[in-house]
Amino acid sequence: MKTLNEQISKLKEENLRKERVESLKKKESEFKAPKKRVSPVDLSKIKLIPNDVEKSYTKLLDKYSNYFNDKINEYLFNNSKKLRSMDSNDLNKMINSMLDTKFTIDCYPSANNKSLLTPITNWLKKSNKNLPLTTDDVSVLYFDIFNTQGNGQTIVVPIGDFKISKASRKNRYFVGGKSGCSVLSLQDTLAFIHLIDKTQNILNSVLDELQEQESIEPVFVFASPYDRERVLSLENFNERKYKFSFPYYYDGACHLIVEAFSLLIEREYNAKLLDDYNKDLKSEYAKSFQDKKTITLKVKQIMTESYFNQYFNPFEIDQDTDLIKFKQVEQEFLKLKEHFDFKEIFKDNTPALRFRRLGQHKALGLYYPLYNCICVDITSPKSFFHEVGHCIDFTTEKSNITLSSKLNFANIIRTYRNLYNQSLDKLGDEPLGKYLKNKKSYFFTPTEIFARSFEVYLAKVKGIESSFLKAEFPLNGGYVVSDKYMKELTEYFNDLINKLDLNIPENISTLLIKEEINKLTIPLLNNIKEEKENLEVVDNEKMLIEEDSKELSIAPANPSKTSSQDTGFSKSSYSVKFVKLTTKKNKGQLSISFI
Repeated sequence: MKTLNEQISKLKEENLRKERVESLKKKESEFKAPKKRVSPVDLSKIKLIPNDVEKSYTKLLDKYSNYFNDKINEYLFNNSKKLRSMDSNDLNKMINSMLDTKFTIDCYPSANNKSLLTPITNWLKKSNKNLPLTTDDVSVLYFDIFNTQGNGQTIVVPIGDFKISKASRKNRYFVGGKSGCSVLSLQDTLAFIHLIDKTQNILNSVLDELQEQESIEPVFVFASPYDRERVLSLENFNERKYKFSFPYYYDGACHLIVEAFSLLIEREYNAKLLDDYNKDLKSEYAKSFQDKKTITLKVKQIMTESYFNQYFNPFEIDQDTDLIKFKQVEQEFLKLKEHFDFKEIFKDNTPALRFRRLGQHKALGLYYPLYNCICVDITSPKSFFHEVGHCIDFTTEKSNITLSSKLNFANIIRTYRNLYNQSLDKLGDEPLGKYLKNKKSYFFTPTEIFARSFEVYLAKVKGIESSFLKAEFPLNGGYVVSDKYMKELTEYFNDLINKLDLNIPENISTLLIKEEINKLTIPLLNNIKEEKENLEVVDNEKMLIEEDSKELSIAPANPSKTSSQDTGFSKSSYSVKFVKLTTKKNKGQLSISFI
C-alpha cells in the first residue's frame, strides 16, 4: 500500500500534468491567426568580436538557430502538421523547403527505442527541472547527414514540449543506442549545416579571387590563411574529434566560419551603403545631369570647339558659366593631358563631363555611375580627380563589379574605417565629431573610400599639383591618415596601375602661372567689353518703325444720348505716329505720339 507521501507526490504530478495540458491548449488556441512570414537573418545586427572567436561563433549559431526554429513553426502552422506525427517523407519535405544544401540529408522518426529514449528523457529532466517528463513525453528523430564524399554522421533530435540545453552543442558523444550520436535540437542541427555550407561557398569564392591577384595579401581577422583542403575539412562530420555544431578544436573550423561570415556581413553592409548612395544620386540626376535647353549658339560653339571633347562624350557647360574661368580651366587641362592619357585611363568607357554650378547639391563634384557622367563645379574643379576615381572604380571591370568591392581593396576599407572610428572616439560630442557621425554612412561607402584614396595617392605619393586635384585632405572632408593607410593605398594603386598598364606621372605641376593667366584673360576681357558695347548700341536702335496718320475722333460714352457735335472733336484732325520697338530693353512696347 502506497504511503501518504507517495500519494501526495503522485497527486502533485497529476496536477502538473493537467496544468501542462491546459497550457498547451491555450497555446494552440492562440495559434489561430497566421503568423507573418519569417524574415531572413539580418546580419547587420550581428556584432562579431575579433578577439573572441568562440563568442562570435555562438552568436552566429544562436541567430540561425532562432531563425530555423521560426521556420519550423511557420511550416507546421501553414501545413497543419505536428512534428511528432510526421513520417520520413513529411520530415524531409519540410527540411528541403527551408534548407538549401549540397549535403545529403535523411530525417526519420525512431521506432520508440527504449534504450535510447530512457537516457534521453533522463538527460532532458536535468535541463527541464520543472517538467515531470516521462518517455511518453519524448519522441526522437534520427537525422543522418552525408558530406560530398559520402561520409556521414547521425544526429539524435529529441522533440516534445521541452528545451534542449545549449550545452549539448559541445558534447560529441552523449548516449548509447546509436554509437557516436550527438544530441541536438532540430533548429541547431539545421543552423549548423547552413553555416558550414555557406562558409564553404564564401571561402571558395575568396580563394578563386585570390588566384587572380597575387601581389596583395588579404588580412584575415578571425582565421589564419587557408586553402581548399582546409575548407573541405569543414564537412568531415564523421571524424571522431569533430563535434557537430561546435567544431571549435577541429582545425579551427569555427574560426573559418566566423571569418566567412565576417566577410559576408561586410559585403552586405557595403552593398546597402552603395544602394543608399545610388538612390541619393538618382534624386540629384534631374538637377545636374540632364541637357540644358537654354544654351545659346555662342556657348554651344564654345562647347563644340573645346579640347574636352576629345576625351569626354558628351561635354557640356552651363549657359551662365564664367567663360574666363572656363578658359583658364581648359588651358590647364591642355597641360594636364600632356601627362595623363585619359583615353587610356577610360579605355572603352568614355564618360560624359559636365561643368555645372553645384551649389544646390552642396558638392564640388558628382559622379553618376548609371550614366557614366562626371559633373564638376567650374568655380572649383579640384574635385575632378575624385570623380575620375569613381569612374575608374565603376568602369574598369567588364562585369558590374566595382574595384572597391573586391577582396584586394578590403584591407584599405578596414583600415580607413578603423581610423575614422578612432577619430570619432577622440572628438566625442564636439561639432566636428557630430558632423562626422552624421556623414559616416556616406564616407564608409567603399566607392567613396576608393575615390578619396585615389586622390591621396596622386597628391601625396605621386606628387601631382593641379587645380584638378585637392592639395589638402582634412578630416572634415572624410580623409584619414596613418602610415599603415598610406602603405596599403600605395601598394594597391601601384599594383592597379601596373595591371591597367597606365602611365601616371610623378612630381609635376599643371598650375597656370601669372603670365599664362594674363595672356589668356586680357584678350577675353577685351572681347567681352567689345561685345557689351555692341549690345548697348543695338539696344538704342529702333529696329522696326511703322508710321501712319489717321483722323482721331473721340466716341461718346453713350452714343444714344450724345451726338457727334457735343464732343468738340468731330471736326478736328490729329496725326498719330505708331512706333513698334523690338530692341532688348523695350521689346514689345508701343509708343504713340500726338502731333
